[in-house]
Amino acid sequence: GLTWATAARLISVALDGRLICWDGALKVEGVVDGTQGPLNCLSSDLTTGNLIYGGTQGTVAVTPPSGPTLKATVGKGIQHVITHSKGYSGAPEACVISLDDCIRRLDLTSGALSAPMELKEFVVGAGWLDVSETMLFLVTGKKNFHCVSDKEVLWTKPAATERRATSMAVIPGSPGKLAVALEQPGGYVGGVASNEFDIVFFEVQDTTADGLVEKAVLRKHLAEVSTMKFSPSGEFLATGDAANKIFIWSLASGTPMIHLSEWGFHTARIACLEWLPGGRKLVSGSLDRHLFLWDVDAPEKRIQVKEAHKGGVTSVAACGESSFASVGHDGFVLVHGA
Repeated sequence: GLTWATAARLISVALDGRLICWDGALKVEGVVDGTQGPLNCLSSDLTTGNLIYGGTQGTVAVTPPSGPTLKATVGKGIQHVITHSKGYSGAPEACVISLDDCIRRLDLTSGALSAPMELKEFVVGAGWLDVSETMLFLVTGKKNFHCVSDKEVLWTKPAATERRATSMAVIPGSPGKLAVALEQPGGYVGGVASNEFDIVFFEVQDTTADGLVEKAVLRKHLAEVSTMKFSPSGEFLATGDAANKIFIWSLASGTPMIHLSEWGFHTARIACLEWLPGGRKLVSGSLDRHLFLWDVDAPEKRIQVKEAHKGGVTSVAACGESSFASVGHDGFVLVHGA
């Protein structure tokens, strides 16, 4: 947009959120940074209360409960930010995964980034494999599984899935649980394209490559599974797809079973899911710009946050049992009461 500040000064708004001041001869007088461009990942460190987020411009930010925001520049778009649980005993940090196919450790106290660890593969999703949260598990676009420490790649399982993954979720435990959603199979059956969008469910019996044991294939979604999240206790798995549907799977019996299938009030692709710490309430965000807060104990009830982010919601993160944060294509970070 454009507006005249005075008869001799023009102000324009750039797509990246900057305000640019021009004089009467259309020479730039100054630039004021606005938002940091579209944001596509967000995580919360529940121990420190920090919000960590990043986006397409390659900057990752740490916003504490009070005090200034710390920023670090990677130079490539930020894909994933992985934080630790309250049970983590190490120094406050997060793992940052970017489009240069590298993993970096982010110091939440100083905002400093470590040297990059090159993976050289597009990362579909990542999460902690072990209870001590020192082993980061990654699923890549080349159908490979990787496990890395803060210094090196510990192991790789090539061709771990039949088809390319579209999303993943993992939760450590004894045993842990892993879910990997696969893209639609190619080809036709009877002249009709397959509508199977499988989720492969694994039991994590130990943290070696051979410790990931396939237990079941979940079939319910009729569109690409775009996001998944285990509840903190591992009792439920929430899955969302490109056709606006959210399913809740019960894992209590050891065999995943559909628990809820009526949550379909979004009108566009489900971009993100997040459980609140109690494991009974779920937040969903969509490209339809809206947020919903759901409750597995009262599945017919829902709270909608309308028009949360222009251009669509991209990520949500729990800040506690009574609040959560969201980011979107508009470049804003919002905190909501639950």
